[in-house]
Amino acid sequence: MQFNTVLTQDELDRMIDVIAPSWRIREATPTDAGHHAVYQLAVETTEGNRGCYLKATPENKDPSVDLEARLLMMLDRHTGIRVPTVHGIVDEHDQLPAPFVLMEAVPGELNSRTELASVPNDRLRGFARDTGRQLADLHSLDAVDGFGFLTAAGPTLYGARPSGDLDTVAVADPVADWRERLHDWANGTLNDLEDTRFADVVPEARPIVDSRIDDIDGPFEPALARIDSSFENVLLADDGLSAMLDWEFTIAATPAYDVTAVTWSLAGGPYLFAPEVPDRRDLIGEAILDGYREQGNGRVTEQVRTNRECYELLAALRSMVHLRSWYRLFDLGEQIDDAASNLRDEVSVRL
Repeated sequence: MQFNTVLTQDELDRMIDVIAPSWRIREATPTDAGHHAVYQLAVETTEGNRGCYLKATPENKDPSVDLEARLLMMLDRHTGIRVPTVHGIVDEHDQLPAPFVLMEAVPGELNSRTELASVPNDRLRGFARDTGRQLADLHSLDAVDGFGFLTAAGPTLYGARPSGDLDTVAVADPVADWRERLHDWANGTLNDLEDTRFADVVPEARPIVDSRIDDIDGPFEPALARIDSSFENVLLADDGLSAMLDWEFTIAATPAYDVTAVTWSLAGGPYLFAPEVPDRRDLIGEAILDGYREQGNGRVTEQVRTNRECYELLAALRSMVHLRSWYRLFDLGEQIDDAASNLRDEVSVRL
């Protein structure tokens, strides 16, 4: 589904006025940011000029910006993960697209996922290793006590900065059993797959997926899971990561599941199957595990290797579900048939 991500100058001015009344917009530039309205702003303040980003949830889209703002403040306060500073969040507004959040611009190099193929192996290995370190830091945060999707918690905010307290994020409908939650998510993926060009895969995949989930090895401890760390969701420095952006897809899952999902997304996700895109999943995966081991729990890296077969199959099936919408979003419609054929081959080998 396509959403209206355009904001007028009047709307932008009024949004800034709610969060920082003394600030004035000097320049506003829309960014290509998927399903949200995101604007890069040059702002004049009483302390001088500064760069910011304003991110708003379009009409008819389920809100996630409110959750993301609270996650950013939580990570900023309790971890060493480099994320944008939040100036304020408006959860509800009668006349403006809400929720919307104002964030400080972070220095670093921003790239499109479609530029991933041009990144040299050494540089890719460097920021993948840095990603592993940051994931270990994320998973060490004791913020969730069940598995599931996340929701914003605590008081409704009307321009204030979230506190960063751990209780400002909660698991919606938490489930204590990881296999039960994973079965539920997998069934949803397979049901969605029945409405795609890959519907014929479902009858064979369903019993295999159920068996693979039953066979994964624990123990299973819930943790915040980033899930989507695609190339366009990070800022790069010369020697690694400058910052991690876009936390709206964060869920409560196991660390090993998250490491596998992040590896898949950083390798390109559905874009991995476009013609002439190199498959560097092994390089990325090993570098992420190397970085994770430097700071994290060695048991997690072993669980990644043990349960990878199941988790990667689920990632491939999700890529099938989202292939059409993702390629259209990035104007790659002419490549979708070749990508679909390559993805079908990938799943066939895994079943």
